[in-house]
Amino acid sequence: MSSTAAQFVSNWGSNRLNELRTQYAQRHFHRQSHDGPEGISVTITNAISFGHPTSDGEDFEQGITQILDNFTLIKGRHSFKQGFDFQ
Repeated sequence: MSSTAAQFVSNWGSNRLNELRTQYAQRHFHRQSHDGPEGISVTITNAISFGHPTSDGEDFEQGITQILDNFTLIKGRHSFKQGFDFQ
């Protein structure tokens, strides 16, 4: 898995703060196929498998993008924070 991220924090006056973060992560999954099972393998179709893997293997890449933004407002002894997180 590899990822990259960036963050930008800015003050808007003496009582406002904005935090913007973004990230992109990617993973590559690969599993070799098996020529033949070793030992006993039981498969109930569309339900469950027991024993050694008997599949043809797998190979896929998955990418995830995330954008997060938080805004903080300070009023006296209180602070208010709101934001969103999108993936």
